[in-house]
Amino acid sequence: MNQELTEAPLLVLDREAPPEPPPPAPYRFVYTPALDGLRALAVAMVFLFHAPYGSKLASGGHIGVDVFLVLSGFLITSILAGEWQRTGTFSLRKFYLRRLLRLSPAVLFCTTVICFFDWLHGHIDLWSIVLYYRALLLYYVNLGPWIGLRVPLGLAHCWSLSLEEQFYVIWPLLLLLMLRHSARRAFWGSAGLFAVATLWECWLSASGAPNDRIYLWLDTRANAVLLGAAMAMLPHVMGLAWTRRFAERLSAVSIWLVGVIVAGMGVIPEPGTLKQPMTLPIIVATAALIVAFTFGPAHRVRGWFERPGAVWVGRLSYSIYLWHFPILTWASLHFSPMGSLFGRDPIALGLTLCFSWATYRLVERPFLSLKTRFES
Repeated sequence: MNQELTEAPLLVLDREAPPEPPPPAPYRFVYTPALDGLRALAVAMVFLFHAPYGSKLASGGHIGVDVFLVLSGFLITSILAGEWQRTGTFSLRKFYLRRLLRLSPAVLFCTTVICFFDWLHGHIDLWSIVLYYRALLLYYVNLGPWIGLRVPLGLAHCWSLSLEEQFYVIWPLLLLLMLRHSARRAFWGSAGLFAVATLWECWLSASGAPNDRIYLWLDTRANAVLLGAAMAMLPHVMGLAWTRRFAERLSAVSIWLVGVIVAGMGVIPEPGTLKQPMTLPIIVATAALIVAFTFGPAHRVRGWFERPGAVWVGRLSYSIYLWHFPILTWASLHFSPMGSLFGRDPIALGLTLCFSWATYRLVERPFLSLKTRFES
């Protein structure tokens, strides 16, 4: 009996241990149609802000740029963090090539067309065009008011593209340094920089800094892209299950988040009289919507943004942004406010959609097909 008792534990130890569950698959960001719908809302707000009649209803339509910036921070960081999780690093060379192929062809095409007609009609000289191209290619158009840059008629809105490109130059390097330590460092680093940038923007606004200084420089607009970047790190830090539960809660209030953005379009004043942190609720609401749309369940509000028309406009949003301002400028020079049966703004909208569709089909898409060669 004693011998059996002493040998029994050995029999238990000889049994095979149950296999460990496989590790969860790395999170990979996938295309979310509702984000294109959110782009559509952003570009619609910007169009209304620049349209002569629309601006009377949308004095705060410039917040569409803030929506674009939050989206940029989220999308770029999602792609880079996903590549880092799968491979342990990401290629800066491939990233910069992808950005070049995505953004440069359309803006160079649009700029060339506008500059040609401006020069043809005597609005600008060739040397000023050369200097503008240099600023566009080196990403400092947003600094134009401080360096005496002469901007071609109809291209005053391209400052935001330079600001965004400045972020693309700096952020991947900083993100890679933080990710080499840990994903948690990248998340808290992004969140901390967001807080610092917001406080800095508010301090400048309270101290009486010129509104152009606050509106056009990266250091005072970086809070939008940084909050988007922090939201992109959530599934890598908190886990996909926690992020989905969080997104489900945000989905429940998504109608209110959309309401904050739409209300801001009519309540927030024009940039010349804007005081910070008036745009902060817009930035936070946009970031929350992005998380709800990307990680949350199917929902009525997300369905609105996934409608084919909204997604179509969202895919054209970059070209629409490029073309809408020069076309509105041209229309204001050649049409009286009621100079046609349908009015000036609807004509400009129709022309913008036509030019944008053609640019997307003939310029953007061919280069986007080349861009896929550098995908991770």
